[in-house]
Amino acid sequence: MSMSNVAKLVEQHLNRCRLSYRKGEELKSLMSLAEALTLMLKHTIHSVDMQRIGNLLRENVGNVAGLEAVKRLHAKPLAWTRGQEKQLLAAIVPIIKTIQGEADNEAMEAMRERKLKLDRALLAGTRHLERGMIQEAQQSFREAVDLHVDENALFMMIAERLQAANFHSESFEYLRRALEIDPDGRRACEMLCDAAIKTKDLKRGLEYFQREQKKGGDTPNMLFGMARLFAAGKRFDQAVTLSRRALELDPTNVTIRKFLRGVEEKAGAAA
Repeated sequence: MSMSNVAKLVEQHLNRCRLSYRKGEELKSLMSLAEALTLMLKHTIHSVDMQRIGNLLRENVGNVAGLEAVKRLHAKPLAWTRGQEKQLLAAIVPIIKTIQGEADNEAMEAMRERKLKLDRALLAGTRHLERGMIQEAQQSFREAVDLHVDENALFMMIAERLQAANFHSESFEYLRRALEIDPDGRRACEMLCDAAIKTKDLKRGLEYFQREQKKGGDTPNMLFGMARLFAAGKRFDQAVTLSRRALELDPTNVTIRKFLRGVEEKAGAAA
């Protein structure tokens, strides 16, 4: 790497350090400063470039020296004079590691707290449901959903509890989310059909399936779910067509094959 390229990279890191400082991003500011110092130790910089870089470096060191975290973690004020890059880097690296560790601990604690709140909301919803208090249950379940980050099984858990308590209409909103996560989820497709059939809202169930179909194409369980809904509406020809397409995608599926035979018979009798 040429001296001019090294100088440009060092300046870029120092400019990032200054920008991060102005944004109040302590860790990013320190890391950019450390990157600049590492390059300066590994490569020779032309004296003309060094004058400009020295001014930038002095400004940034002064900035980070005033950061609360740096003052807390480093007893002596940070300073730089030419030729002292190694000592400055040795002082900065432990500060960076400590701040990173503290940030990781804070993130872990925040995650634990969020998961605990989610579990409490889910438990409260379940208890309300057991007492037949559907509005209160829904309020708690929605609170749990608001706390969701990566607990994708949550939507099926809520839907299963609602349907077990015979609240099929209320399960739709959670099944929609479950289907968005896994459009070919066998259990989600089955339960969406159950909700649509129990509530006699076949149109709503079909709309959910068709929305996901437009986004991601055909999947066997989705097609089978749509076939079930068409059959429930006595539209046997459509049910046959969809069942055959589902079977093409999943030729060993015994359930779909058995269903197809049944709707073929019904379609033939209706002809």
